[in-house]
Amino acid sequence: MANVEIAALVHRCAVQPVVLEDRLFRATFDLESPAGLAAEICVPPQKAFPLSASLCVLLDGIQDAGNVGAILRSAAAFGAQCAVLSAGCADAWSPKALRAGMGGQFFVDLVENANLAEAIASFGGATLCTVPRDGVRLDEVKFSRRLAWIFGAEGVGVGESVAALASERVTIPMPGGTESLNVAAAAAICLYETARRGLGEAAG
Repeated sequence: MANVEIAALVHRCAVQPVVLEDRLFRATFDLESPAGLAAEICVPPQKAFPLSASLCVLLDGIQDAGNVGAILRSAAAFGAQCAVLSAGCADAWSPKALRAGMGGQFFVDLVENANLAEAIASFGGATLCTVPRDGVRLDEVKFSRRLAWIFGAEGVGVGESVAALASERVTIPMPGGTESLNVAAAAAICLYETARRGLGEAAG
């Protein structure tokens, strides 16, 4: 980020910056080449049930913070209003998740350490569970005006107890040679398709 951009950001936020020597600044981060700008933030208060959003994502045991952040970035980009994370998920506010989210955390209502069965019941709309095979093709799914996507943990996918509560199981067609997609990539595809069909805030 250019110095003029940093100066404008500091002015807009009305904060007094603290300037650290380069070596000391780098020592405070787990990155080899940090961007050179850091901030202390207040984590917004967690939302409570019931969920009133028209488009939501439910994350079941996604343990990689980078995947959690990337999904939240896609959720924000494609118009989801809320994200519900089960107790097994990585912290959505960890440094790695924040870097991957690129601000997405601030554009969706977040609920962490949630019981997904309660979240599904509270949501009340259609729930689509992603599975690697034998589900309805994504391009053939009939979308509801209130929709929640359920994405599962790396390797094992959505737990069966949660998948059993879904309205429908959905599979992304993959004509290539790999047998599955990274969960963040799958989420981005599903959320894009949702927005393309006119659902979610980002789709207008």
